[in-house]
Amino acid sequence: MSLQFDQPCTVGIGQTASIKEEMAFLEMELDDAVRAMELAQLRVAQLTKELELRRSLLAPIRRLNVDVLSSIFLCAAETDEMTPLRIGLVCRYWRTVILNIPRAWRFVDAKHNNRGICEIYHERSKQCKLHATGGQNWMEFLGVVGRRLCCLTIPVIMFNVILPMLTHLCLSSPSEDFMPPANLSNLTPYAFPVLKHLELHIGSYFAWIPRDLPPLRTLTVTVYDAQGWPTIISKCASSLKSLTITVKTYIESPVLVDTNLPNLTYLKISGPYESGNHGYLRLLTPSLTTYLEGDEYDPPAIVHYDSLDSIKHARFYRIPPFQTPTQLRTVQLTLELEEYDQFLDTFARNNMILPHLEFLEFQHGWMSSAEIAEARRILQAWDWTVFERLVHPPRLTQRWTVDLRAEDPPLCGENLPCTRWRLP
Repeated sequence: MSLQFDQPCTVGIGQTASIKEEMAFLEMELDDAVRAMELAQLRVAQLTKELELRRSLLAPIRRLNVDVLSSIFLCAAETDEMTPLRIGLVCRYWRTVILNIPRAWRFVDAKHNNRGICEIYHERSKQCKLHATGGQNWMEFLGVVGRRLCCLTIPVIMFNVILPMLTHLCLSSPSEDFMPPANLSNLTPYAFPVLKHLELHIGSYFAWIPRDLPPLRTLTVTVYDAQGWPTIISKCASSLKSLTITVKTYIESPVLVDTNLPNLTYLKISGPYESGNHGYLRLLTPSLTTYLEGDEYDPPAIVHYDSLDSIKHARFYRIPPFQTPTQLRTVQLTLELEEYDQFLDTFARNNMILPHLEFLEFQHGWMSSAEIAEARRILQAWDWTVFERLVHPPRLTQRWTVDLRAEDPPLCGENLPCTRWRLP
């Protein structure tokens, strides 16, 4: 089989020159096209960037005015004290806004002993009252922010310190390990003239308690034996409205002490139960309205009280001890399954003991699914219409739906609750 060609394979000299010219022209056009494509790609990238910029200008957050942004930044600062610094790094506009919100800079985190940050917050907060948490070397930043402190959480006891604007003080051990005796000698009305709320979470006993304490409204103590803290309660008893006591351990030979708390309206107590212990503090609380027991199954023997007849809201981890008519409006209970019938036989047959009952809640806690179902069946089988003021039939719940808190919660500067200022 032979091959045949329509045109000869040979190219003359004139044709060769012509082809080379055409190739050069095509290469030039190709180069122009490549350059045009590169320019087009650059233009596409430029247009895309400009389009994204225009779209970002239409983002919802761009439409927020300064007042709305200020409110958001202020809430964020209350959640995390380092937020104002981070906000200032986002853009120039946000930095301008955050720098003009002195209240956002009033939360000082000095746990890491960074004096520079303390000075920044002190300067940018203008004349706002300050809230601070400090580490082991907290005294180093006190010279910077001390005169404007209204809320302070520190891990050690203070010596020779005067804080004229402090209203809330939390002293807490860095761990639950036993610590040296806590020296409270400087906790005087002279050094803390406006202190109203005191929290003591110390892994030790209290010593060197001053003769006079500031007129406290709320006191919270978490301690590991009985030495010292009953004296603290007695020294501020006349002014206390809220008292929370958590005792981790007992002493072997308690001494019974009577303490009159004429204005106390809120009492929460918890501590280990020992049947052979008769308690060493008896609280007389004629104005008490809210009483809560800790999460122990047995009644806490650590504190004795004269009467609960005046209370309107109560929480028990046992069958309540009432035998006569009460003023109770809210009752919260955590019971064993076998105690439900006993409780109902005592309290639910009539309204003689609980004539003012409005809310009754049971927390199922550690119950199994079968026990929860049985407890719910028991409660549903009873006729609760005898309680005329009951808002709804009793609830069996995992978490309390009615919040029993102090009527006078601890607030400091500008009505901020100081519940978040705790050591990690």
